[in-house]
Amino acid sequence: QNGLIPARFVVNLGRLQNPDTQEAYIRTIGGSMAHEIGHSVDHRLGGRDFASELGNNERVNAVVDALLKTSAVAKLNEIKETGRSTISANGNSTRVRANPQYAAYLLEKKELFARAYHQYIGLRSNMKPISQALNETAANNPKYPLKWSDEEFEPIAQAFDNLFQRDNDGP
Repeated sequence: QNGLIPARFVVNLGRLQNPDTQEAYIRTIGGSMAHEIGHSVDHRLGGRDFASELGNNERVNAVVDALLKTSAVAKLNEIKETGRSTISANGNSTRVRANPQYAAYLLEKKELFARAYHQYIGLRSNMKPISQALNETAANNPKYPLKWSDEEFEPIAQAFDNLFQRDNDGP
């Protein structure tokens, strides 16, 4: 009503569930907020809906295009199609069952944008708690690529840099 977010909502942003076991775990509020602010930025740039979904903003489209070219997105598409994921640890790879509906959710452009924004803010701000929150979330869900490697993320970061670059026409 008054434009404020209820405290219970903000606190709940830090509680997540593993999509396979429904086991709850906590991540830092800073990381959750970075993700949610990513959604807010995306929606604001879209006007009436998420720009990443609408495809009506050239600079947002460049971010989405960079995201869609990644191996993380390719792996999510494989999980969505097969219900299987490959986990690698200590030089060994194991095929395991994974939730295709969760993979489909993670593939929504607005979710890709928000996760990438979270990683971008952690990278460009050098705020360790934000980056750490993303690393912990990814570690708690090894079946699903929830973040990008530094090398793979660089073109995405460049696209975000261009998105936020100020010019006479605005973003």
